[in-house]
Amino acid sequence: MKQVILAHSLHFLRPLMPEAKLPSIANLSKEELNAEIEKGYTDFIQGNVRPASEVFADIRKNYGI
Repeated sequence: MKQVILAHSLHFLRPLMPEAKLPSIANLSKEELNAEIEKGYTDFIQGNVRPASEVFADIRKNYGI
């Protein structure tokens, strides 16, 4: 869920590693959490997603795993 909130989507090639402390879901209001979940859901409905197998293949390729 943290990656969804940081990327504002359900898709990402590699985890975002900000230098600052990751935001805690516990610090979000109910409205803020619902807004972040809605953003991810909208991406999903619009087809802005990739199969997990493709994402993990890219991660392995990019990191030589």
